[in-house]
Amino acid sequence: MCAADYAAFSDLAQTVSDWWDFPAIQTQYAAFTDTYAPVAERLAAEGEPDPAEAFRHYVPLLTQWRRLPYLDPGLPTELLPPDWNAVAARQLFQRLHAVLLDPSLDHVRTVTGLEDTA
Repeated sequence: MCAADYAAFSDLAQTVSDWWDFPAIQTQYAAFTDTYAPVAERLAAEGEPDPAEAFRHYVPLLTQWRRLPYLDPGLPTELLPPDWNAVAARQLFQRLHAVLLDPSLDHVRTVTGLEDTA
Protein backbone atom coordinates (compact mmCIF):
# COMPACT_ATOMS: atom_id res chain seq x y z
CA MET A 1 0.00 0.00 0.00
CA CYS A 2 1.26 3.45 -0.90
CA ALA A 3 0.68 6.63 1.04
CA ALA A 4 1.31 10.27 0.34
CA ASP A 5 1.02 13.58 2.12
CA TYR A 6 -0.93 16.47 0.63
CA ALA A 7 1.52 19.33 0.08
CA ALA A 8 -0.56 21.92 -1.80
CA PHE A 9 -1.47 25.40 -0.59
CA SER A 10 -5.19 24.89 -0.10
CA ASP A 11 -7.42 22.99 2.30
CA LEU A 12 -7.70 19.46 0.94
CA ALA A 13 -11.30 18.93 2.08
CA GLN A 14 -12.38 22.18 0.41
CA THR A 15 -10.46 21.35 -2.76
CA VAL A 16 -12.03 17.90 -2.96
CA SER A 17 -15.50 19.41 -2.50
CA ASP A 18 -14.74 21.64 -5.49
CA TRP A 19 -13.85 18.60 -7.60
CA TRP A 20 -17.02 16.61 -6.83
CA ASP A 21 -20.58 17.84 -6.54
CA PHE A 22 -21.28 16.22 -3.16
CA PRO A 23 -24.79 17.71 -2.79
CA ALA A 24 -25.85 16.28 -6.15
CA ILE A 25 -24.45 12.85 -5.29
CA GLN A 26 -26.13 12.94 -1.88
CA THR A 27 -29.43 13.88 -3.52
CA GLN A 28 -29.24 10.75 -5.66
CA TYR A 29 -28.38 8.56 -2.66
CA ALA A 30 -31.30 10.13 -0.74
CA ALA A 31 -33.69 9.46 -3.63
CA PHE A 32 -32.59 5.82 -3.63
CA THR A 33 -33.07 5.53 0.14
CA ASP A 34 -36.43 7.33 0.05
CA THR A 35 -37.67 4.95 -2.63
CA TYR A 36 -36.39 1.66 -1.22
CA ALA A 37 -36.38 2.02 2.58
CA PRO A 38 -40.18 1.50 2.67
CA VAL A 39 -39.79 -1.56 0.44
CA ALA A 40 -37.18 -3.01 2.80
CA GLU A 41 -39.39 -2.35 5.82
CA ARG A 42 -42.41 -4.01 4.18
CA LEU A 43 -40.40 -7.02 3.06
CA ALA A 44 -38.89 -7.40 6.52
CA ALA A 45 -42.38 -7.42 8.04
CA GLU A 46 -43.87 -9.80 5.46
CA GLY A 47 -41.01 -12.27 5.08
CA GLU A 48 -39.73 -13.68 1.81
CA PRO A 49 -41.45 -12.09 -1.19
CA ASP A 50 -43.06 -14.16 -3.89
CA PRO A 51 -40.88 -14.39 -7.01
CA ALA A 52 -42.95 -12.06 -9.21
CA GLU A 53 -43.04 -9.36 -6.54
CA ALA A 54 -39.30 -9.75 -5.92
CA PHE A 55 -38.64 -9.31 -9.64
CA ARG A 56 -40.88 -6.19 -9.76
CA HIS A 57 -38.73 -4.60 -7.06
CA TYR A 58 -35.33 -5.98 -8.05
CA VAL A 59 -35.06 -4.69 -11.62
CA PRO A 60 -35.78 -1.01 -10.79
CA LEU A 61 -33.66 -1.31 -7.62
CA LEU A 62 -30.69 -2.49 -9.65
CA THR A 63 -31.31 0.09 -12.37
CA GLN A 64 -31.42 3.00 -9.92
CA TRP A 65 -28.45 1.72 -7.90
CA ARG A 66 -25.97 0.84 -10.62
CA ARG A 67 -25.05 4.42 -11.55
CA LEU A 68 -24.39 5.52 -7.97
CA PRO A 69 -21.07 3.75 -7.36
CA TYR A 70 -19.70 5.40 -10.51
CA LEU A 71 -20.62 8.85 -9.21
CA ASP A 72 -19.25 8.24 -5.72
CA PRO A 73 -15.59 9.26 -5.50
CA GLY A 74 -14.87 6.65 -2.81
CA LEU A 75 -12.89 9.10 -0.74
CA PRO A 76 -11.75 8.63 2.84
CA THR A 77 -14.33 9.66 5.44
CA GLU A 78 -12.37 12.71 6.52
CA LEU A 79 -12.72 14.22 3.02
CA LEU A 80 -16.47 13.65 2.75
CA PRO A 81 -19.25 15.85 4.09
CA PRO A 82 -20.15 14.98 7.69
CA ASP A 83 -23.67 13.96 6.65
CA TRP A 84 -22.51 11.71 3.78
CA ASN A 85 -25.42 9.33 3.15
CA ALA A 86 -23.77 6.82 0.83
CA VAL A 87 -23.06 4.25 3.55
CA ALA A 88 -26.71 3.94 4.58
CA ALA A 89 -27.81 3.73 0.94
CA ARG A 90 -25.20 1.03 0.24
CA GLN A 91 -26.34 -1.00 3.25
CA LEU A 92 -29.95 -0.72 2.09
CA PHE A 93 -29.00 -1.88 -1.41
CA GLN A 94 -27.05 -4.84 -0.05
CA ARG A 95 -29.91 -5.85 2.23
CA LEU A 96 -32.50 -5.70 -0.57
CA HIS A 97 -30.19 -7.40 -3.05
CA ALA A 98 -29.78 -10.31 -0.63
CA VAL A 99 -33.55 -10.64 -0.16
CA LEU A 100 -34.64 -10.12 -3.78
CA LEU A 101 -32.01 -11.80 -5.94
CA ASP A 102 -32.91 -15.49 -5.56
CA PRO A 103 -36.69 -15.10 -5.81
CA SER A 104 -36.20 -12.79 -8.81
CA LEU A 105 -34.11 -15.44 -10.53
CA ASP A 106 -36.80 -18.01 -9.73
CA HIS A 107 -39.35 -15.77 -11.42
CA VAL A 108 -37.17 -15.40 -14.52
CA ARG A 109 -36.69 -19.17 -14.69
CA THR A 110 -40.43 -19.77 -14.40
CA VAL A 111 -41.35 -17.19 -17.03
CA THR A 112 -38.65 -18.18 -19.51
CA GLY A 113 -38.50 -21.90 -18.80
CA LEU A 114 -34.72 -21.65 -18.55
CA GLU A 115 -32.73 -23.55 -15.96
CA ASP A 116 -29.89 -22.12 -13.94
CA THR A 117 -26.63 -22.72 -15.80
CA ALA A 118 -24.34 -21.40 -13.10
